[in-house]
Amino acid sequence: MRGRLAETETRKETWTTAFVAEVLVGSGLKKEDKTNIGTSSSPNPFLSQVDATLTITSQREQQNVWSGFLKDGRLILRGGGWDDVDMRESIVAVLELAETFACTDVIIYLPRNDPDITRLVHDFLYIGFEPVMPGMPLGAGLGGEAKYVRVGMEL
Repeated sequence: MRGRLAETETRKETWTTAFVAEVLVGSGLKKEDKTNIGTSSSPNPFLSQVDATLTITSQREQQNVWSGFLKDGRLILRGGGWDDVDMRESIVAVLELAETFACTDVIIYLPRNDPDITRLVHDFLYIGFEPVMPGMPLGAGLGGEAKYVRVGMEL
């Protein structure tokens, strides 16, 4: 059992590390540094550019995992396992977490290939998030728009 838990934690850490790299890929890191991202032999150079990384796992359903990081007063998250999520409850928890860390913005990355992407974007817009388009101040310095639909909220 302990080995399985450690394996799950390592996998979550890998997801978070990969997500940080995907979002910060346009941040001025040299190309040769990007080739080693995610390998166990070299630390991810992007992790030094963030204030903290985090993984949020639903108490009810272990498949619902949100990974993310804090950078420059922004809470940046990628959601996962949307099937059994109470959207309103989850967003309230995320906003409370952002307040705890004194964040000024929350940005959620939604995978473009998610079969429910239309519903997810609608739900976030209904709650008060707005689309984060390239060039907008809310998304300044962040990448990932090719793989993700980004929605954000200023707090």
